[in-house]
Amino acid sequence: MGNSTKFNLKNTLLTFCLLFVACLIGFFIAESVVRIFLPQSFTTDQFNPLLGWENTPNRSGYHTAECEEPVFIEINSKKMRGKEFDYKKEEGVFRILVLGDSFTAALNVPMEDTSSKLLEALLNSQYEEKTIEVINAGVGGYGTNQEFLYLKHELYKYKPDLILVNFFLNDVLDNLDTLAGKRPLLSSKNGELFLSHQPVAPPKIFQLLKRIFIDSHFAKLVFNTTGQILFKIKFEKIMQNQVKERTVITGLTTFPDFNLNKALDITKILFSELSNLAGKFGAKFAVFLIPSPYQLMDHYPDKISRLIKTKVTKEERKTDEMIFGEISSYLKQNGIFTIDPLSGFVEEAKLGNVNYFDFEYHWNIEGNRLAANIMFDYLVENNLVPPLESHRIPVSENPAK
Repeated sequence: MGNSTKFNLKNTLLTFCLLFVACLIGFFIAESVVRIFLPQSFTTDQFNPLLGWENTPNRSGYHTAECEEPVFIEINSKKMRGKEFDYKKEEGVFRILVLGDSFTAALNVPMEDTSSKLLEALLNSQYEEKTIEVINAGVGGYGTNQEFLYLKHELYKYKPDLILVNFFLNDVLDNLDTLAGKRPLLSSKNGELFLSHQPVAPPKIFQLLKRIFIDSHFAKLVFNTTGQILFKIKFEKIMQNQVKERTVITGLTTFPDFNLNKALDITKILFSELSNLAGKFGAKFAVFLIPSPYQLMDHYPDKISRLIKTKVTKEERKTDEMIFGEISSYLKQNGIFTIDPLSGFVEEAKLGNVNYFDFEYHWNIEGNRLAANIMFDYLVENNLVPPLESHRIPVSENPAK
């Protein structure tokens, strides 16, 4: 090998090393800038071949999306937020399992201010000889179908005495939307549920990159922005190619071929199957109907009402009310305990108390507290929890208030 060849090879390697170092320095600078000015929420989810996604075990970090201030989140080894519970239930323990989506997971408020934790505190304040455990099994983005599968294949191991499902109206959409292949779908044939779509795993290169950059704020910003752009392009293309009437649910515009009646039918079947499954496990079953903030808009003082009205149309409100009416009627007709907290939220709205974040539709801390108090009242009054051992503390004095 000649001297010139050796020199060229040496220069090439040197150039490569310099470029690598420059990229590394650039990455660290970009990472620092994003962490300071555009901090990204830490990643909580990973792929699950049955459920589509699940919480990543043994993870902790700050959640910054849709929060008044960053919230520290801990995911335990069993892929749930907060305290880890053993499958084995100790003697003298009454265990409540709460299923739901982001309203239940409540990543935008501290763990002690979630409706599940507040409900646990309220109940335990009433007992001396018995302990109440409330397990928060909420996972952001889950629909009723995923909650059913989660209970059937994993959560039954906790041997709950009561299963409480928090239902929000976009769950109806989730039960018929694969989310670009990420979510499982359940269909019904001759009264039997079967898995009609299994989640599609992301390309291995994306899974590898996600693991490598799981704690990088800059990488998350790039991935999230790219994903939003690609989704917008895909959505607009679909809208241009199809002219079927769209269904609008609480600010979420569904794809043109979305069949709301079919989605409602499968949701009703899922609730019946959840109730049957609870009975099979020896547990009581109840559903909490989470009000849409748009249902409250006419009850807020004028200033607040005008702010909310800018975000919703009459079409959306009409669809919201129809969905809640259909689901509520079905649950009650089939003897399923149904907690409808709308009147309680309306009373709070009339007083000017806003129980939702003003930048999106999840409960703020006050909303979680109100929900916990309403749950407490209903569970006690309908004997879904053990009889109280002491005189009930008035709501105004409850530790959840």
